[in-house]
Amino acid sequence: MTTCQPPNLKNGCLALGFVLVCEAIVPPVARAQRFQLTPSVGITQVYDSNLFFTSSDRQADSIWRVTPTVEWSHRSDPWTLIGHFTLDAERYTDHPELNTPQAREHAMITLRYRPTPRFTVGSATEFSKTQMAGELNAETALLLARAHAWRVSVHPSAAYRLDARTEGTMDYSYSEDRIDMAGGIRTRAQSAAVGVKRHLSSRDTASVGYGFRQFSFGPEDVSSSHVLTAGWSHFITPLASLTLHGGPRVSDRVVAPELSASFRYQPRFADLAFTYSRGQTTIIGLAGPVDTHSFTATAIYKPRPSLHVQLTPGVFRSAHRGTAVQVYRMSFETRHPMTRWLALDASYDLNVQRGDIYALRPQDRISRHVALVRLIAAPPPAGPKRN
Repeated sequence: MTTCQPPNLKNGCLALGFVLVCEAIVPPVARAQRFQLTPSVGITQVYDSNLFFTSSDRQADSIWRVTPTVEWSHRSDPWTLIGHFTLDAERYTDHPELNTPQAREHAMITLRYRPTPRFTVGSATEFSKTQMAGELNAETALLLARAHAWRVSVHPSAAYRLDARTEGTMDYSYSEDRIDMAGGIRTRAQSAAVGVKRHLSSRDTASVGYGFRQFSFGPEDVSSSHVLTAGWSHFITPLASLTLHGGPRVSDRVVAPELSASFRYQPRFADLAFTYSRGQTTIIGLAGPVDTHSFTATAIYKPRPSLHVQLTPGVFRSAHRGTAVQVYRMSFETRHPMTRWLALDASYDLNVQRGDIYALRPQDRISRHVALVRLIAAPPPAGPKRN
């Protein structure tokens, strides 16, 4: 009989969710099942030019990081369960007071149930914990003073194919952020959406949808919004596609547009993408919703299967109650398998921030450079084993 062992996580809700999922996928009668477990470990040398994200008196350091990771998957039609857990332990050369065996933790569990070819339901649960709260501002690339922070999120969804060309979707998401610093804000965000997507032709797809969002920053600080959207995707050529998505958003009786546009081109050995988006989100440790604008580009080059090179520039603007911040970011990364068991990664990230949306130093300019080289040891891919 197949059994499931929950990961050793400190978050009780996540562990309970794992147990409930296991009870759902392990039937009392034995059946053909497939389970795959992939452990790995990474050893990284990091250089950080601005440990405390300050505009002056910057302090740099070299950091050794060890990252054990476990990934697993369990498939038993019509169920699919995929899990991931990783932990970073860090040792600083010049700032030993920052040494810790738990610099960051990340766990994710994804469940998918497809009882018929036309109906699919799933759920994704994620937990992140870090000593650098700004790492949770991935959508805005905003730097923040070093502080402990965590995030937990749950995202169930369902899709039903109405006919050969039309699909209806429903999804709900809930997330909660907390930061351990003076005046730290606990943020709760939840949203629900319904939509319909129809394939008009082999090259065109149209969609419409409605969404409701609610951000809570305290018992008396709640913001709600309604969003009505329409979308269109078009293959210009077999290698190039354009996607447009947008509509009006009403937030606390204020009307504003919500937009996204992306263009993708996939020539041989490469993948190019350009994306613009305008929307609303939350920022860790800040009360109130934030209006965002961003433009990003991604260029991926794979001259051969063993070499991956990626360049990602971006510009991000965030505005909140009369304050604004502009972030310029450039990242470069490459990966090259050395043997069947070893791979070498290298990356460089530049982040320049002008202004401070936290309204503490509105004229500040903060820059940070992070370079790293990582050696990853993992077993070669293997076909799933039957129990």
